[in-house]
This record gives sequence, C-alpha cells and structure tokens, in this order.
Amino acid sequence: MSVLLPGDVINTTSHPRWYKIHLLILKWAIQLEQKIKGFKVWDHTHTLIYLGKILPSDWVWVPAKRDSLDFDALLQHEDWCFEVTWPRGKWTRWKDVIKSDWDIYRMRDHAPGALPVIYHIADPLDFSKTSIGLMRRAAWDLYGRHYDVGQLFNHIVQRLFGISRTVWKRFTDTGKMNKVCSAGVAYIYEKAKRSSEAAFGQRPWERPFRKNGKFIHIEATMPADYANAEEYMLIASKEE
Repeated sequence: MSVLLPGDVINTTSHPRWYKIHLLILKWAIQLEQKIKGFKVWDHTHTLIYLGKILPSDWVWVPAKRDSLDFDALLQHEDWCFEVTWPRGKWTRWKDVIKSDWDIYRMRDHAPGALPVIYHIADPLDFSKTSIGLMRRAAWDLYGRHYDVGQLFNHIVQRLFGISRTVWKRFTDTGKMNKVCSAGVAYIYEKAKRSSEAAFGQRPWERPFRKNGKFIHIEATMPADYANAEEYMLIASKEE
C-alpha cells in the first residue's frame, strides 16, 4: 500500500468470535475505558507501528531467546509491522493486518525543542532512515514480551482512584517491559527519540500527548490517543 510509510501508526478494531471470551472482555474493557475518558473516537482496540523492511544487521538486536524465531523469513518481506499483542510482542505483515478494519495515523511535522509545540496541520513528519532504524531496534526490545493484561486494568484502577494519566502507579501492571499495544508503540517512539538525541545531540521529534502541559505517561497511552490527538493526522481508513 503506497500510502503507508515506516513510522506510521495503525489502529484497528478487533472483532473476536463469540466463543473467544477473553478477547471479547479485553475489547469491551478497552472501548469502555476510552469512552469513559471522553475520547471522541473510542472504538479502536489495538495499535501497531509500521516499520517496513527488516535488515540483516537487525540480528544483533534480537533478544537472546531466538529458538522460535526464523530470522531469514523476516528478511524475505518488506511490509512488517510490530505489535504488542496477546500473548507476546511480535512482527506481523501488513498484508495480514489489511484484512481487518484500520485507520492509519502519521505524526505531524513540528519543530522539536520549541514550546509550546506547534504542529503543522497539513504536513506529516518525514522520518529519516536512521530514525526508522532506531524504531526497529526499540521494537526488538519488546519482541517476545508478554502482553500485559494487568496494565490494561491498571488504567481502570488509576481512574477509580482519581490518578492523572500523567503519572503511572503500578497496581496491576505486571512488569516494566511488559506492555499493552498502544504503550508498546509509545515506547518505540520514545526509545528511538532518546537514542537519536544521545547520538546526535538533538531531538528528532517531540514526545506526543500532553494533558494540562504535562506528558501523558507512556504506560498510560491508549489506542484512542493516536486517533484523537493533534500530534497525529489521519492518512487513510478502511472499515469492514
């Protein structure tokens, strides 16, 4: 699909079969929580990031537990997305995602380091090859990591206690590197940004999602953040 570029966010809405009770519960919990939080677009239940090609040099970033990974098979295709999904984070081909309903979002162009950040409404951010490489490296951090169901319910607990999404208190969250899908994508953006800043001395983009001038915590990121925030623009959409 020519409109899809590395670094794009893909939101989907799951449609589990009636007998997959655990997936139905996850879907309803995500949608209800996003609706309660007041998002205008609240029906998305899953977030992926499109990264395109995987290069042979990526092998050095693959986690030590490689027994179930056919790395050569990854090199044969150029349409890879990364997702933190049930039960573990993995690489998924776009050709398999495109079968469902989806929305593609792209970060808007802006001037890093300037506050307040002014996002150019009509202009997307053009990620460099170096930035995409750093995103792939960050994605490998999450490869094989568990989908954190506890983190999902942590959203609900925080809301019930009146805790802002700008902080993250670990109630049912099961581990720092276990995440839900949207937090996984947020982690990839943030890790790549920090790696670029450390290597080149400047931020290539600003961290998205603010509330009352403070950043939404990475772990508190939801699929609806990408669909509703000014930092992202809708590129394309498809419904089943």
